[in-house]
Amino acid sequence: MRRREFQARTLWIGAMTVAALCVALTGCAPDVVAGPAERPAPFDLSSTPRRIGVCGIDGSLRASIFMLTQTDVWPHAASLSQGYANYTLDPATCADTLAATPKPEPVRCDLGFPYYPDAEQATELARIGIRGMHTAELLNLRPDGTVASMVREVVLNLGPESAGKVAGLARECGAKPTTTGYAQKAGPGIGLLLNIDEARAVALAFDQNTGLTTAQKLALFNRAQTLADN
Repeated sequence: MRRREFQARTLWIGAMTVAALCVALTGCAPDVVAGPAERPAPFDLSSTPRRIGVCGIDGSLRASIFMLTQTDVWPHAASLSQGYANYTLDPATCADTLAATPKPEPVRCDLGFPYYPDAEQATELARIGIRGMHTAELLNLRPDGTVASMVREVVLNLGPESAGKVAGLARECGAKPTTTGYAQKAGPGIGLLLNIDEARAVALAFDQNTGLTTAQKLALFNRAQTLADN
């Protein structure tokens, strides 16, 4: 999705070395459906009508175009699954919901980025000026169909002045600023990578069973940002 589309509709700048990230660290869903093994053919997002009058999940499939797929994460795994969801947070429509719930809900750091339960996510993100959210859950499955590991990607379309509020949430929940972004540990490895700019925020969350090295996680994160900027 083009950067200007993030501004109209709806933390990691540049390349990062493994050494710089490790020095900086000091500690530390939507229904999933089977997905295709290959990325869908791209199409012109500018032709996709803007969804006005929605403050919540909008039912579109466009996230699968500019987000990672399960084969990006585990290209040689035998059994994989993926699920995507899109949320449109139209300010005028969300204003009615916010008026009905004037008291902000508490942040839930234990839930991971963006730190709110599913039932409250749309309202609380709209409260801090987010215009849209796109999520992907990428699963590596065992032979019996149970989940062996998961990577979760979140892309937020930011409104005016919301970038600082997203960064504040991340810091409150333990993400550490580095020379080029934010990161958070999970066990001995990286649990969260987050990049925020004026138009969008891109986050990748890893459980402790992905089997990915730090270098592989960084490479995936760079790819996620490239896809989000297309």
